[in-house]
Amino acid sequence: MLKLQPSPQADAHTAAEAIGDIHIGVAPSIRNKQLFGEFIVVQVKTMSFLAYIIRSLSLREHQDLIPGFVVRLLKDCPIDMSPTRKELLVATRHILSTEYRAAFVEHIDVLLSEKVLIGCGVTAHETLRPLAYSMLADLLHHIREKLDFSQLRKTIQVYSCNLHDSTLAPGIQTMCAKLLLNLIDRIMKLEASQGRELLVMILQTFTKRFVALNREFLKISSLRKDTKRKEDAADMNPYSSNSCILSEIPSKPIRLLLDVSEHETDALKDGRFLFKNLMLGFKTVLFGLKSCNPAPPTNLTITPQQWNDFARGLAAEEINIFSELFREGLQAF
Repeated sequence: MLKLQPSPQADAHTAAEAIGDIHIGVAPSIRNKQLFGEFIVVQVKTMSFLAYIIRSLSLREHQDLIPGFVVRLLKDCPIDMSPTRKELLVATRHILSTEYRAAFVEHIDVLLSEKVLIGCGVTAHETLRPLAYSMLADLLHHIREKLDFSQLRKTIQVYSCNLHDSTLAPGIQTMCAKLLLNLIDRIMKLEASQGRELLVMILQTFTKRFVALNREFLKISSLRKDTKRKEDAADMNPYSSNSCILSEIPSKPIRLLLDVSEHETDALKDGRFLFKNLMLGFKTVLFGLKSCNPAPPTNLTITPQQWNDFARGLAAEEINIFSELFREGLQAF
């Protein structure tokens, strides 16, 4: 059942691969798109059933086929069928919790593409990103020792963007930070120049997040002061306060529940929690930088152990990152 695929859809994938692209969604040559959508639903239901029985049955002879089915269904799922994509992501997460996750290593490059993982639909982009990226983070955490330099670099780029995405929940941002830190053990096993490049990327990501946290804190503090001032004014003159409140109602945004001033306590709590995780992570990043030091000069008068006590050979751009980290870190405290 899972091996079946309409020939126009297969031709669309082949044509896209020939030019180095990835085809997403329904092929234009498929006329009955409703019937194709129903066919995808049946295949996703089959994948869900497979995820349910995979722990109790031995499917080792089909181990290499399962990742291909998952990736193809992610590509073929129509953009307007976000519930079906969600069901597929949930089934994939169950499969990745088993020993079959090792077979997904060769598909990491494709899964790191957002349009494959989440699709091109607006609804899927707004609702499925937490599920999709947490599922992918679990996979990357378990197979990180098998990732090469390019895959590690792509992973850092993707999850660095998510760490700076304010539309994602604080828990997802913390998960992104922890995943980046979990990659450091693997990064330290690369060549010194490659490892240093990736570690500096992580360091810069954390530093920029410090900058964003400081700005958010200043905004919340300003809103809190304004609220306090209005409350004091209302206590002194309640009649003028009521008229002022009524005049301000039409000017409020539609999405009132997402206004920072109404959730300042939660925002401060989440910001402190993320700040704590970032601070603890800097120690790991700095330790990794020391392990990626360049070779000591031949006329060195200190021992190699003393040479590796500090991060050496920093470029001007890297020193600027440390300077910004120091300034923003002090302000955050």
